[in-house]
Amino acid sequence: MKSTTLYQFDVDDVALGDTFAVLSQGTRRLLLKNLTADEMRTFSDLNRNRIFGREQVSEKMFASLTSHGLVCDTPQAPDLRRRIARRLRISSRTVSQLARPLGPLFSAPGLLFLVLLQVVLYSLPGVHFARIHDFAHWAMQVTFVDAAITIAVLLLSMTIHEFGHATACLRMTGATGSIRVMTFRGTPAMAADVSSICLTDERGKAVVAMAGALFQSSFGACLLAFGPQQVQMAATMAILGAIFSLTPLPNTDGYWLIRDFFNLRLKPRLWPVRKERAWTDVLYGYGLFAATCGFALVLFRQCAYLYGIIAESPDFITFKIAAVALLLAYLGMVTCLFMWKNFRLFVRDLPDGG
Repeated sequence: MKSTTLYQFDVDDVALGDTFAVLSQGTRRLLLKNLTADEMRTFSDLNRNRIFGREQVSEKMFASLTSHGLVCDTPQAPDLRRRIARRLRISSRTVSQLARPLGPLFSAPGLLFLVLLQVVLYSLPGVHFARIHDFAHWAMQVTFVDAAITIAVLLLSMTIHEFGHATACLRMTGATGSIRVMTFRGTPAMAADVSSICLTDERGKAVVAMAGALFQSSFGACLLAFGPQQVQMAATMAILGAIFSLTPLPNTDGYWLIRDFFNLRLKPRLWPVRKERAWTDVLYGYGLFAATCGFALVLFRQCAYLYGIIAESPDFITFKIAAVALLLAYLGMVTCLFMWKNFRLFVRDLPDGG
């Protein structure tokens, strides 16, 4: 009987697509394309059993894994830091199972629904953000229970933010990575491992980046409108956190959003350009810019309310009418832009000579 040489995958997580896999080891990523059916089965069992036989992968695949340091000759336990990191994460399989039902929310009609939902909720009587002096008053009189509720709501909003990224990535590429706890600029944070799966050439990151803030702000708006008084402060923090995530700091959501906008690269890398999908391209662009414009209106209203420019009074109706008119005009311009962009792409795809 021929003996089988056993090896161990030295990876933290794996995300699977139709014929590709992304292996994660700390901050390192490896994209494997054109996998065979046997190799896909091997990688699908990776999170349950990291031991594999030499004959389960091809020579080329094994050489690639070995050269990147993702294979050990003898089974060994990971160091303490990586063991803790594995515990403080949601695996890619669990993320995919939870994010898949949310996929329709990131369709073009779903984007418009989330934007309109926020506009309606912010327009309800008595729904407004906490102001600066409200934060100061709350900080001086906060109890342990209030602080615990606020922290729990903020953690939930951060998780929803990352699930927004995962949902967008899963819808466009068919795969998504894990959600893990990390440090960002010295502060604790959560992150969905999606950048290594979609858009290695940076195309379409605006769509994935915007999804997290849109999901988080929608959650905060629902809390402001329907949540108890104890969560109003946390809801305001969640919305402001969503808006802050869109600031164009390096490697933040806003950085990829602005970068893709300036380069007009709004198509996902794995979404082929086809003439029969013209209307879906227009709808995606429409929803994307509608969401961005909605965030701008939310930020303007927050600043105006903080500095006393506007208030919850009949005079605010004028602002609403002006905001809606600006939104419609802006979206009309963007729709024309996308139609022209798609027309140029279609002309480029036409065969030469008749």
